[in-house]
Amino acid sequence: MKNKTKLLGSFSLLAEGCNLSIKVAFIALFVFLLLGFGGSVSAADYEFTIEHQEIERFYLVHVPFSYNKEEKTPIVLAFHGRYSNGKQMKEYYHLVEKSNEKGFIVIFPTGASRFGDKLASWNVGGCCGYAYEINSDDVGFVKKILEDTKNKFNIDESRVYATGMSNGARFSYRLACEMSDIFAAIAVVAGVKSTGSCNPSKRIPILHIHAIDDELIPFEGGPGPEGVDYGSVSDTIDWWVEKNQCTDEKIRVLEVDGAYCDSYSNCAGNSEVELCVTEEGGHSWPGGQKLRLKADTPSTAIDATEVIWEFFENHPMSQADLTSPSRSNPQPTGALTSGTTSTNIFLATNETAECKYSTVANISYDDMSNIFAATDSTDHSTNVTNLEDGNSYTYHVRCQDKAGNVNDTDFEISFSIASHTIYSLSNFISLVSDWLKSEIGLTSDVNNDGVVNTRDLGIMMSNWQN
Repeated sequence: MKNKTKLLGSFSLLAEGCNLSIKVAFIALFVFLLLGFGGSVSAADYEFTIEHQEIERFYLVHVPFSYNKEEKTPIVLAFHGRYSNGKQMKEYYHLVEKSNEKGFIVIFPTGASRFGDKLASWNVGGCCGYAYEINSDDVGFVKKILEDTKNKFNIDESRVYATGMSNGARFSYRLACEMSDIFAAIAVVAGVKSTGSCNPSKRIPILHIHAIDDELIPFEGGPGPEGVDYGSVSDTIDWWVEKNQCTDEKIRVLEVDGAYCDSYSNCAGNSEVELCVTEEGGHSWPGGQKLRLKADTPSTAIDATEVIWEFFENHPMSQADLTSPSRSNPQPTGALTSGTTSTNIFLATNETAECKYSTVANISYDDMSNIFAATDSTDHSTNVTNLEDGNSYTYHVRCQDKAGNVNDTDFEISFSIASHTIYSLSNFISLVSDWLKSEIGLTSDVNNDGVVNTRDLGIMMSNWQN
């Protein structure tokens, strides 16, 4: 890995106009002050390169003037749209100004490109551009950036966030799927979740910002000008609401002329899903600048950067999940009807989990070979067969949640199958007698001869018919 640091900004203005020797001395002194005695870098703008997949990759870093290397600092990774780069992401969406105001480090990576650091894109798993064509390992690139950044700055690892525009928004969703153990929350603008597989290891807060009149990635779904249907915004929101186990009740948390925000805040793991909608703005970053001359004019109803940072501030990384799933509601119980040869067994868990079972007690989860047919949810069921009358059955269940926590004790689902009863004549007479006594007050010895036999049965049946 090799790094190239380019110090930009205020010191270059101060050095302007000096002769060469003074400039060199000034820069040397300035860099010494920036690096400090601990060897870490300080407040400024930086440009770094990293070799990844034998390709030189680029990212910019802005460090706020409030940065103190003795204090842990939040970081935001901001991902540009397709055919753009980190520099444009930095210049057009006011994230640097917000960084200086609120005191977080912001990183502007550049996606994969055949043109170096220009006209780049992100591999979201099914899209887009050159990154998708070469199957660029952009998730691996992000992991390298984070590793490199932790070596240079004092990072608050409980406050690592991702945001993105368009293709960068969709890549942020991919990071939510594959790196939810690293990112505390994500916020996307004008991009929907990829249709590929997504199995976050924990629930993650999601903020989605989208314009109703976006034609490139239509709000209601359907093919845009490229002829591709990326899915609707509601599809994305519904998916994350279900994944975060939020209630179906949404609350209007912001309403201004031209925009509103709805929040699903009653979610598992202190997560949240929030959708902010602008009436106008097309495919753009609300409150930002036009990226190109023919680009859509951004909405000014809300400032996306302001809304995003407020969302991030409210969502530090939740406490690590160290608790195994709680299990309840075993079914069936008691005795099932004689003749039952198969049945569905069921249990519920308090969080999404995968459950297995064994007919032998005290088998570890890893050693259990029977997986519930319907699992990876909070409801788990499977069909068991070869049941026989007169037998009792116990199935020992253990589950594992998305954080890898496994039950170390058995949860039992126990029931029996009733025996098939063959009635003798005396059994039958007794049963009929009991019924008659309850209905019309007769005794078993109907003819009062001191013996209960077929004569009594005949009289019973005659009375029954009458």
